[in-house]
Amino acid sequence: MAQWLAGGVAGRPLSRGRSRGAIVETRADGAMLEVALGIVLGLAGITVSVLLGRGQAREARRRKSIDRFMRTRRWLKTNEKLLAPVAARRHPDLPGADPNVPGFYRPEWLLEKPIPLDGVTFALLPEPPEPPPHLDAMKRLWPFDSTGRRLDSYSEAVTAHDRPAHWFNGTSYRLLDVTRTDAGHLRLSVCLMRYLNGFDSWGGLLHEAAERYRKTSGRDVGGPYRRRLGDPFDLRARHCAIGFSVLTVRRAPGGSTFFLHRRNECVASGNNVTSLIPAGEFQPSDDSRLAAGADLDLWRAMTREYAEELLGMEEARFRTGAPLDYAGESPFKELGQAYRRGAVRAYLLDVRLHPVSWKASLRIVCVFNARTFDRIFSGMVAKNAEGMLELPSPRRRATGSFQGWPLDEETVARCLADVTLVEGGRTCIARAWQHRHALGLVPSPSPTRRS
Repeated sequence: MAQWLAGGVAGRPLSRGRSRGAIVETRADGAMLEVALGIVLGLAGITVSVLLGRGQAREARRRKSIDRFMRTRRWLKTNEKLLAPVAARRHPDLPGADPNVPGFYRPEWLLEKPIPLDGVTFALLPEPPEPPPHLDAMKRLWPFDSTGRRLDSYSEAVTAHDRPAHWFNGTSYRLLDVTRTDAGHLRLSVCLMRYLNGFDSWGGLLHEAAERYRKTSGRDVGGPYRRRLGDPFDLRARHCAIGFSVLTVRRAPGGSTFFLHRRNECVASGNNVTSLIPAGEFQPSDDSRLAAGADLDLWRAMTREYAEELLGMEEARFRTGAPLDYAGESPFKELGQAYRRGAVRAYLLDVRLHPVSWKASLRIVCVFNARTFDRIFSGMVAKNAEGMLELPSPRRRATGSFQGWPLDEETVARCLADVTLVEGGRTCIARAWQHRHALGLVPSPSPTRRS
């Protein structure tokens, strides 16, 4: 039987010598197999370790990029006001570079006196065929995703890591040009875009400026994207969004008053600052073609903001069903009637670019007769979805509306010195006070009698 231990070929027994050799070979082959298997397992272990190490390193880099992004976002929410004076100093030769009342403008945009809102006309043009360049210059500021790829845009980064409560990519108007008419009024050429197209540019400029400000200890706000854009007035080089701020004045025999609004962190930007009320994005009430043309109207945009911010109504674009009926629904019907009979008067004060974000801003004053204001806003709210009113007193009038701030020299001076009041608000108040007699905000000075 021993002869058969090593096996045989075709049933023939192996010799003792051959059997020992085969056993030796078998043992050698087994040893080599063990070595080979050890090498394979070792290489596999190294590969797994390398892959795990790379994964851990990628995750660590992703978390670090998110932390950096969020630190800047948190800083912006409480310190955005620090950026404007530094940004204004970058363009000392531009009109509107005054750090106290900043806002860039072209000489032809400057209005010698306020013009009725009806004097502002619009042209709706096709969207330029070429998308604005240069946004990639900011990509290094956005966090990595789980695959190790940087997010593509500011809006994508905000959506992923700091999404505001009020966040939607609705249709908006993009500014292409501003020209003076023969009558001395303004004509704005616009096209359609999505809200996040504008946000990626103006919001990106704010974020880039905040990064640079923190890195240079407040000496500079210029980054690659701002440098590539170069000229703030090259409106076709970026998606230039349009915002508006309204100085709402209640005009009464005993004196005029106005209202301020403290914004919360539910909005995409301008958090924890004081602004005028109402203020908003110039955009149609919904994404339909009908609304895009019909709502190219500043008065309509203002009435929607009055409904939301002073009366606490739901934002029009979140409604379902039929389009907004401005002629039949309250308070749009009452506001329109008062506007047509002159009980409400609205004027454009000027058009400027924000010194940091380069977003276009229309500064407006809207003057209500006291009785009209009290009737329309008898249900005035102290808090709304975007913040709360800043009031000199929590007490309401007997008519239901709140008491505003006195529009006098002392209050105006205090507002202009308050850096927590947004630039557009300060500019609007300054311009309105400059033209207070023409606007009927204060009693006209009595003529001087000759002795």
